[in-house]
Amino acid sequence: MRKDYIRAAVTLPNGEADPRSQVSMRALAEVARLLSKSASPSDLCRAAVELGRGKLGFDRISIWLHGREPGLLLGTFGIDEAGVVRDESGLIVRANRESFIKPILEYRQSVVHLADYELRDHKGHVVGVGEHAQAALWDGETVVGVLCIDNLLSKRPIASNDLELLEQYALSIATLLALKRTEGRLRDSEERFRRLFQNAAVGMALVDLDGTVLEANSAICRTFGYDQEEAIGLKVFDLVHPEERPLHLENFVSFVRTGVDVQQRERRCVRKDGRTIWADISASLLTDASGAPSSIVAVIEDITAKRAALDTLAESEARFRTLSESAPLGIFLQDRRGHCLYANNRFSKILGLAPEECLGLGWMKVVHSNDIERMRAEWQSMGEENAELSTEFRAVRLDGEIRTLSAHSAIVWGEAGEIQGFVGTLDDLTEERATQEQLTRAQKLEGIGRLAGGIAHDFNNILTAILGYVDVAKAEAPPDDRTVVWLDKIRNASQRAAEITAQLWAFARRQEGAIGYHDLGRVVEDISDIIRRLISDNIELRINLPKRQKIVKAEPGQLHQLILNLAINASDAMPNGGVLTISVERAPKGQFVVLTVKDTGVGIEPEAMQRLFEPFYTTKESSSRTGMGLPTVYGIVQRCKGRIEIQSEKGSGTTFSVYLPLEKQPLAKSPEAVEGGAGIGAETILLVEDEPMVRDIAARALKTQGYHVLEAENGTRALEIHRTHEGTIDLLISDVVMPGISGGELAAEMLKERPGLKRLLISGYLDQPELETERAGPGAAFLTKPFTAAKLVKEVRALLDE
Repeated sequence: MRKDYIRAAVTLPNGEADPRSQVSMRALAEVARLLSKSASPSDLCRAAVELGRGKLGFDRISIWLHGREPGLLLGTFGIDEAGVVRDESGLIVRANRESFIKPILEYRQSVVHLADYELRDHKGHVVGVGEHAQAALWDGETVVGVLCIDNLLSKRPIASNDLELLEQYALSIATLLALKRTEGRLRDSEERFRRLFQNAAVGMALVDLDGTVLEANSAICRTFGYDQEEAIGLKVFDLVHPEERPLHLENFVSFVRTGVDVQQRERRCVRKDGRTIWADISASLLTDASGAPSSIVAVIEDITAKRAALDTLAESEARFRTLSESAPLGIFLQDRRGHCLYANNRFSKILGLAPEECLGLGWMKVVHSNDIERMRAEWQSMGEENAELSTEFRAVRLDGEIRTLSAHSAIVWGEAGEIQGFVGTLDDLTEERATQEQLTRAQKLEGIGRLAGGIAHDFNNILTAILGYVDVAKAEAPPDDRTVVWLDKIRNASQRAAEITAQLWAFARRQEGAIGYHDLGRVVEDISDIIRRLISDNIELRINLPKRQKIVKAEPGQLHQLILNLAINASDAMPNGGVLTISVERAPKGQFVVLTVKDTGVGIEPEAMQRLFEPFYTTKESSSRTGMGLPTVYGIVQRCKGRIEIQSEKGSGTTFSVYLPLEKQPLAKSPEAVEGGAGIGAETILLVEDEPMVRDIAARALKTQGYHVLEAENGTRALEIHRTHEGTIDLLISDVVMPGISGGELAAEMLKERPGLKRLLISGYLDQPELETERAGPGAAFLTKPFTAAKLVKEVRALLDE
């Protein structure tokens, strides 16, 4: 098979151009003009096939375009075996290394001419033998396809001018294909941009340099309430709120003049219906080919809802901050490691830190060392099944003060179910726990006090009988009787027992008694001699008193007992001697007088400190200590509305500081002592006592003085005697606490029928004696057990003589 490769123009032997060539070139120009009107590359290929056969005289002609893979050709249109245009868009030809198409595709040759070549139809079937030629479709940069012709239909040989025309025609087609493809891409790009422009979720507008809207998409029309036809031609300044138009115009002019690429502003704008909205406006300056500004693309987003949400959020945050900062509890937010991210003012005050010092603080840094392990275990136990934690712990403030705190925290979960952190509250329970402890102690003391009062009542009845019988025995014994000595010992022992019950009574009593105004320094001075006799000889007593009076309001006997009990307690703490210092001074802060009792003794163990004021609790080995000294002190201080502070260090001694309210009242004058004999009586006395021994000794004592005594064991029996006795009853002596009717009730009942009846109530323990004397009626007297026969007779005579 012969192959000829031709690239030069065809000339005649005399050197002149072939006239047929010139005609063909003119036809080629006309064909090119017609092809340029094609709407698409596909239309161009079809027209090129039709015009190549009809205008340029080619026999069979077809156009093949490059596929995406190297050597792959895709069919477009061609002339079939009948000379009719055929759609060959579904055909594919793959050129191998030996194919004659390879030099064309690689553009090593622009034209290939083959003679005696097997001519085929579009399916690859041989339909004849003849000449075949191909030309590269070169667009100036690359080969985009192949233009093929043959002489199957005319059998006319393919001449050199045909090959030249083929090459020129291929160049024209390739150039026009490149142009149409570029136009298509531009149209596609413009259409995509227009779709994006129209369908954008935010408002977009094309604006000229004087602010006139040239194009507006649907979103911007919805935002401002205009139809697209109405929006075109609007001035962008008219869309801005009147109050902001001057500033907007100034910024617009500056934007166009400076050529800054992007401008963004949040502005109030006005819709067509007059409603004000907020818009986020950003603009880009477009330039022409020379770089001069040509127009502006504006992007306008309606942020009214966003601004409202932000305003609502800001209000919510402000409310939260107000609530948080005003909350009586500490509020905190921590990350997953326990580091503080937020803390309110109360939180920082509880820990004694500045607010900024709380941020980043790890909670373990403030927990007391004795509570760290428990707190860490509780914290680590939190999870899905234990998402909240309530606990109490001790915290050490920056100033070293230890506080009791309550924390309630909950897990903050992330969207994926992970632990993001913790939120919670913190409360200071230090004062509350101290109050609870004080209340518990007071309730415990009250309960024990009632028991102590009952014991004191029973003991006083017994002691009254013992002292009375001792007096009777001594009175009836001969002067030289040796039993008198033993009777005195019994009397002394009974008086010692009376002192113990007096302490029980003082502890149990809740009434203020004979309260007055007293100089505390004078009270200490008055009993200093007694203190010196009570303490050991190896203890030095130092007393520091103020120059001016420090007046307190209290019962004098209880002040004596308060001072003596503290002094004795201090003395017991110094078995090997030491210094006991008693001071009176005004407190540095507040309206208080401070009584300080300080020793240099052994100190108090921490575990004993919690039980100091418990009745009957004592650390002394001596059997002479009842454990009622400090509880009695506590009760007296409570009744005086004061408080006690204790400082003690093992081996260095203890200091009791008693704070009593400072008064400005004048001192009470000391009552004058009244002396007088018991006198002899002949009146009738009704004696009511449920304790037989007390009733017996009281009756004996009264009868020895000449009184006529009517005896009753309870109130019911007393009323019977009162109603059946025909003579006068001058005096009623009655125990207060009895089965059935009380002494006060009995006195009130008898007073109704005997208006001049004198009344004397007796009791070994009474919580509120004034209530019983009031119940007994005006003028009723009260005598405390234990009493001696002489004291009873004296009280009776004084009452009858009123």
